[in-house]
Amino acid sequence: MAQGTIKSLNPTSGHGFIASDGESTDLYFQRDSVEEGAFERLREGQRVDFTIAPDPLKTDRMRAEHIPPATSTRRRK
Repeated sequence: MAQGTIKSLNPTSGHGFIASDGESTDLYFQRDSVEEGAFERLREGQRVDFTIAPDPLKTDRMRAEHIPPATSTRRRK
């Protein structure tokens, strides 16, 4: 499982971006990628675990999926 930090969230449209510890580009994710509907509890700067998978809508990019609802709240330094 990969790890990273929530870089930005857009609660209105239900998506965000994660700065992955091992990737050079930020990873897109959607509200339904967060398990058990915990999207509303995510905060910018929060550390999260996730899996990386191909984006089915944009084949030239990867995205974050399977973000667990119980994630750490410590901020990346």
